[in-house]
Amino acid sequence: MWFNLQYAFLVFMKSIIYKLFFFAFLSSFSLEAQQLEDKLTLTKIHFSGLKNTDESYLRKVILSEEGSLLNAGLIDQDIQNLKNLPSIIQAEALLDSSENNVQLTFNVTERNTILPKVNLGTLRNNFWFTLGLSENNFRGIGDKLLAFYQNNDGRHSGQIQFEKFRLGGTKWGAALNAYHWSSIEPLYFEEGPVSYNYDNTGIGGTLVRNFSVRRNLLLGSTLFREGYTQRDEQVLENPPGPKQFAIDKLLSKLQWNQNELNYHFFYLNGYQLNVTYQNVYSLKNPVPFNSIELRLKGFLVPESDPKINFAGRLIVGLSTNDDSPFAPFVADSHVNLRGVGNRIDRGTGQVVLNAEMRYTLKHEENWAVQWVMFTDFGSWRNPGGELSDFVDVDQFRQFVGVGARLLYLKVYGATLRLDYGIDIFNIDQQGFVLGLGQYF
Repeated sequence: MWFNLQYAFLVFMKSIIYKLFFFAFLSSFSLEAQQLEDKLTLTKIHFSGLKNTDESYLRKVILSEEGSLLNAGLIDQDIQNLKNLPSIIQAEALLDSSENNVQLTFNVTERNTILPKVNLGTLRNNFWFTLGLSENNFRGIGDKLLAFYQNNDGRHSGQIQFEKFRLGGTKWGAALNAYHWSSIEPLYFEEGPVSYNYDNTGIGGTLVRNFSVRRNLLLGSTLFREGYTQRDEQVLENPPGPKQFAIDKLLSKLQWNQNELNYHFFYLNGYQLNVTYQNVYSLKNPVPFNSIELRLKGFLVPESDPKINFAGRLIVGLSTNDDSPFAPFVADSHVNLRGVGNRIDRGTGQVVLNAEMRYTLKHEENWAVQWVMFTDFGSWRNPGGELSDFVDVDQFRQFVGVGARLLYLKVYGATLRLDYGIDIFNIDQQGFVLGLGQYF
């Protein structure tokens, strides 16, 4: 027995000694690698695989610089920053060294960034569709161009928008926007809902200060005219409210954007934060209107099952609390609650939480198929109401549902989306929402 104990002890000590030698070797190797890295200079940075993207644009995105010391951590960030671009679906780094000099080549795989903008939805008493085009790498330098037409229950809308990634070699960008929006809007009075034809036409510009690839600050202004015309068909026999009116307004906007999302094909990890302050000044009624809105998105691919992508979005907004039917925050299938309908409710504050589980059924080289389970929750503060409205059960709207996604990976944003949502508080309220791109 004593012999067995001695033998076991010797085996144990032998394993400990081997491990110590192994870790010492690794530490020595790591130290030598670090010392070697500190001596190597990046003499040249190349890009291969480019067809539609200008190399000068990519050099503004990466952190590595010619003439600097080799930094493996920066190269890893550069690879991810390239994969996050709309025009790049995959990227890898190749090193070619001689003596103390290194040439770095980023080999990228591009994808098309011109995408048709097609959306449509059908709900009870509401049908809408959108047709247009978006380009997320205009002229190959990261500029964006958007143009579309929308028909909402026979009313015509459209928009043209251009975003300049960088002005010359500076950290500043800019955007121009012109639009006309027409819709049928239900406004809510004490007597009941009154249906209006709503028109909003505006033109605006935005200045962008880029602090890094992932962070920027926007300062914008839009001059627009709002018009309301009471429709002939109404629920109420003698509807209250004005028959018709129009007013000119000036909107000023300050927005902070922080994008910590990382793409791997169509999978997302990380978060994105947008905080927006808006001031609207009426030229006829000089009483300022203010609003602030926070939007936070989060994504996770669990290590236990890489086919799953959890996604969540939180929207919290507050505005000047006027007791008016023209409150800014709406419940709408297009933007926050799938299946709720077209602007079925309004408020001077909102809390919206969207959550999805996206599961990949098939992932080929150029195609992928997902199914989705989702829940969309929202609560609003009534115009002139209290903050306690947010926790009033009568204000809650929650939809649950399922959906499908068909993704074409060679074109940025080419995701065909179909969702069907049902209100758990009122199962008669339900509907389909079809569109291009993920819901959020």
